[in-house]
Amino acid sequence: MKSPIKSIVAAAGLLLVHGAPAQTTGTVISVKDRTDTLELADQLLSTKPNTFAEAIAVARDPFEVMMAQAVVSDMPVETVAAAPRYNDRQILEAIGPRVDPTGSVRIGDTDYLLFGQKRLKVGEKLTITYEGSVYAVEITSIERNNFRIRLNSEELVRPIK
Repeated sequence: MKSPIKSIVAAAGLLLVHGAPAQTTGTVISVKDRTDTLELADQLLSTKPNTFAEAIAVARDPFEVMMAQAVVSDMPVETVAAAPRYNDRQILEAIGPRVDPTGSVRIGDTDYLLFGQKRLKVGEKLTITYEGSVYAVEITSIERNNFRIRLNSEELVRPIK
């Protein structure tokens, strides 16, 4: 049984002679020309194998980790020593001089450390970058001539200049 599309193409093929309309005198195209036209229509209308499904089947996962294909060369590799790990006390002593208030002031019952236009009171945190890491240092007390800062469980007393 022919498909409806092939029947339509076959009927159109009767009217065409190699792409030119048939003469209106009722001339019918030759059997060879009809056969050629039907073969061409059959080639154009035939379904091709699903190459997309085959391509998907052999495609690699784009999120696959490529650890197995690491490139190994004979070139010498320069090793770099790991950065030393400091404890909280060492870090606090290293960043302590960077916490350098310009003064202190008491407004009402609250003492503030002055850092230019910025005022910080007890309990507020100051962020300081040291060797590429950011540390949040808390102000724990403010006295007349000095103040205390804390990093995790370590505290340090610094003078107010």
